[in-house]
Amino acid sequence: AAMIDLGCSTPLYVDPEYAEANDLFGGMRRGSSASLGVEGVAISQLGRLESLRVGDVVLHDVPFAVPPVWRFAAPMIMGLPLLMRFRCRLAFGRARMQLVRASRSNRPFVRDASGLSVLHAGDHLQVIHVAKDSPAAKAGLHEGDSIVAINDEQVGPGNVQNHRNLGKRPPGTRYALSMVAKDDVELVLEDYY
Repeated sequence: AAMIDLGCSTPLYVDPEYAEANDLFGGMRRGSSASLGVEGVAISQLGRLESLRVGDVVLHDVPFAVPPVWRFAAPMIMGLPLLMRFRCRLAFGRARMQLVRASRSNRPFVRDASGLSVLHAGDHLQVIHVAKDSPAAKAGLHEGDSIVAINDEQVGPGNVQNHRNLGKRPPGTRYALSMVAKDDVELVLEDYY
């Protein structure tokens, strides 16, 4: 059983109890990511499923997140990146939904390759989380750091979209980060979980 959230940018969210009971992290390296909500900053554990069966379709290397608190009836939430691999047929009168494999269902999932969670704060990015053993940690970034430029492009309200998903670029992508009260930092993306 799973819920659907078309506004969710994570392919699959999983109940912490379900993840533990089914040993979803079973020996794999984990990542982590921060999200900001009305309750403050929440750190989710990140992993990837070798395969996931949705009906007759098997998807591979599916990223998932396990938040610290779960308040939903279903043990999983399927987000838009997972749902985009299907065409959806709805029969409202019969309360049914059918997911049919879309032609692009085999393309790889995008997942964070930085370990860096930031909050846009006007003229800078505020680091709110750095995942253990991630490229961001290796680069020497820490919670509370302020990034004022990326590859010599000033951070500001006009280019928020350019900076929001830094870690979603391919491994090997390099960023020169200009910091406040700290030497510049080079961040090189890599698959770390």
